[in-house]
Amino acid sequence: IIISTYENLGANATAMAFTEVYNGLQQGVVSGQENPLANIYTMRFHEVQDYLSLTNHAYHAYAAVMNQDSWDSLPEDLQAVMLEAFDNGRDASRALTLQDEETIMEEIKDEIAINELTPEQRDAFIEASMPVHEEYEDIVTTELLHKVYDAVGIEY
Repeated sequence: IIISTYENLGANATAMAFTEVYNGLQQGVVSGQENPLANIYTMRFHEVQDYLSLTNHAYHAYAAVMNQDSWDSLPEDLQAVMLEAFDNGRDASRALTLQDEETIMEEIKDEIAINELTPEQRDAFIEASMPVHEEYEDIVTTELLHKVYDAVGIEY
């Protein structure tokens, strides 16, 4: 899905072992990379590239998954406790990520040029990725996309 997205954006996407990205950037094997800020900072990618574009073009979500029969076998009060715990974990994770990203941006701002998209540019990214949504609609449902859009504040 990620490679297909970049191809729809007009890029020549290359899958590369994560441990090779730093050297790939340093030696010009690749001209850019896509990663969360935490990965960029931890792996020091900002040392070997000139620009960081904050496109917000992807939302990498994680799911808590449980067998339906196992879930159904739990008493309702325990299901409620687990749902509350999932919600609390999600909210805490999002808050910690935002806090971590602010710290990272402060740390690297003097080492790399940081570009933020205008709303029009962001909308162009969304529009260009729509064929990918259609290509993978059997995996990524419209309902799921709407939940993601709502979570990150994108109107659809």
